[in-house]
Amino acid sequence: MFQISAHDDFVVYSIGNKDGSVQASFVPELGGVMSSLICLGQDGPRELLYHNDFFWQRNNDDLAGGMPFLFPVCARLSRNNQLGVYSYNGQYYELPIHGFSWQLPWEVLEHSEGLLVMQLQFNESTLKQFPFDFAVTLEYQIEDQQLFCHQTYENKGGEAMPYYAGFHPYFLVEESKDQIKINYEPIERWQYNRSLTDLVGRLPVFDLPSTLSNADLNEQLTRVADNKTVIMTYPNGDILEVEAQGVENPDLFPFVQLYTKPGKPFFCIEPWMGYPNALNAMKGVRWLAAGQAERGLLRISLGK
Repeated sequence: MFQISAHDDFVVYSIGNKDGSVQASFVPELGGVMSSLICLGQDGPRELLYHNDFFWQRNNDDLAGGMPFLFPVCARLSRNNQLGVYSYNGQYYELPIHGFSWQLPWEVLEHSEGLLVMQLQFNESTLKQFPFDFAVTLEYQIEDQQLFCHQTYENKGGEAMPYYAGFHPYFLVEESKDQIKINYEPIERWQYNRSLTDLVGRLPVFDLPSTLSNADLNEQLTRVADNKTVIMTYPNGDILEVEAQGVENPDLFPFVQLYTKPGKPFFCIEPWMGYPNALNAMKGVRWLAAGQAERGLLRISLGK
């Protein structure tokens, strides 16, 4: 499957495998967001991604669902009690929550049956918010009933570049959250301040597996073990797997953030490279030397 269609006035690019058991759709104009991921489960095709009511609106100031990509930061920034502000080389800059990648249009470089390649590069607008010459390439590919996202992060400038990227999939949970279980291997659990802008300590790691209705899971940032796979099991036995790691550095995504809202049928499993406000601390960020690149790999699958 490979298709270009329209939703309202947005162009939607779709890819899939030959038998149609895995299909994914993307909206380059809306931050390159994955708008749909349908995988064949035990009871037929299952849509894995949730949309907020405002998903198809322009100029959203909040994430709208689907699977947004986060760059050049994950989560919030705060400097001198000013939300969204960070300092670099004596100058102050502003970035929205989760950076700007989810708000900007992406360029489509290649589109075929099971492949979509998109790229975001620095421009005059991004330099006002993030003073670095970057290029990020996302290569989405469907192979063997699985979706992969091969990422390339490039520093095209003449000085070292800090960054920390991530993914923010809103997984649709049409069943009751107390019927769906999550399991993975966290080794640390961090405590946020009240404004969710900084880490202030550690908490005991919660017991797993757990149902999604467990309030202790919400807004939790964890460091994961060498095994990066997060598993979500549906009542009918469908098993969702999410895994993010690096190519050169397997620990490229050391954190998993969990997030949901009471009464809303979604649960977010977010692989992150760094933690909130790391760009102000300059600790917990990735550094790319001038001319350097590094690669990451995200995998999502639905099994039985």
